[in-house]
Amino acid sequence: MTTVAAGELNNNGSIAGSVVVNPGGILSGTSAIAGNLTNLGTIKSGNSPGITSVGGSYVGCGVLDVEVQFNNALAASNAISNGTTHDFLNIGGGAEGVTTLNIIPFSPSGAPDATTGNGIELIRVAGATGAGQFVLPAPLILGPYQYVLNYVPNYSGVFDGYFLKSQLGEGMFGEAAMFSAGQA
Repeated sequence: MTTVAAGELNNNGSIAGSVVVNPGGILSGTSAIAGNLTNLGTIKSGNSPGITSVGGSYVGCGVLDVEVQFNNALAASNAISNGTTHDFLNIGGGAEGVTTLNIIPFSPSGAPDATTGNGIELIRVAGATGAGQFVLPAPLILGPYQYVLNYVPNYSGVFDGYFLKSQLGEGMFGEAAMFSAGQA
């Protein structure tokens, strides 16, 4: 077992057993963990951005930092790529506990577009999970959109997913109504 007691462990490779990230500890890098992952600290997938793969189960009561290139991860003409346009957590087993997501816009993010379908897949879980295992404390507001966490159970017939999905910001609805009224 690997324990990140404090400080940061930047791992870019495989870890044979399970990993525990204690409060105050950070696991970063593109990691393939063969066993379970217990996150009581912070997980930062990749090296701007990247993937953390967990072969076993995930238990979280910490933070998951997620970098997203909003220009590239959303544009219909660009291929959305887990681990390339945004960080991605892939869990082979189940997920439990409550992990707080911290969404970090990563350049280029100055001209975001609306998401399509389920949104940007941030987390995939092959085993048992539920809507409350990963939470976004407040919508992220970027440009005219607010981005919320969207839990989609059994979206592929096998996996559950947590997606970042765009909505027009509430202020935009009011401005659109005022514009329409002014045109009449």
